[in-house]
Amino acid sequence: MAKGSLDRVGVDRVAVVAYRLTRADGEAVEEVSADAPLVYLHGHAQIPASLEDALEDRAVGKAFEAEVPSAGWLSAGSDAGHRVIPRDALAPGAPLEAGAELTLTEGDDTFPAWVAEVGADRVRISLSPPWGDAPLALRAEVLAVRAPTGQELADGRATRADAASTHEAGEVEAPPGDGVESE
Repeated sequence: MAKGSLDRVGVDRVAVVAYRLTRADGEAVEEVSADAPLVYLHGHAQIPASLEDALEDRAVGKAFEAEVPSAGWLSAGSDAGHRVIPRDALAPGAPLEAGAELTLTEGDDTFPAWVAEVGADRVRISLSPPWGDAPLALRAEVLAVRAPTGQELADGRATRADAASTHEAGEVEAPPGDGVESE
């Protein structure tokens, strides 16, 4: 990618992305719409490594499909396994059924976790996604790419505040064969 190019995803660029992840059985694992897109600073471990790898050098406005390893969806630095936490440590209204996804915070870091078991006063959570080690199907579109602010580069993460002004809504649900690249 040419230095300064804003038509492709690359290191030190803020990318605005809509995507859908599905398991082999077609069940959606995660969906991020063009109306509320993912906004992240590429190359700064702000998103799962397998998603970042799949988005590398992708062109703005071109939908694509790829297979991504589910192992890449574990946060960097998280130790795989389970943790038991008090129920009252969870935010009020947090989903408390097996398989529900939660976002945990430790210091300045946030990472995904899934409810494994709910007890009377404790919740056992898993740091491994419930879909296991099976690869996931990714359908995505890069909606926009922009230069980061100095503060975003210093922080190593993009801010969502500028997302609405950096893109036009794009369609992620284009049927295969209609402008969707497959790998």
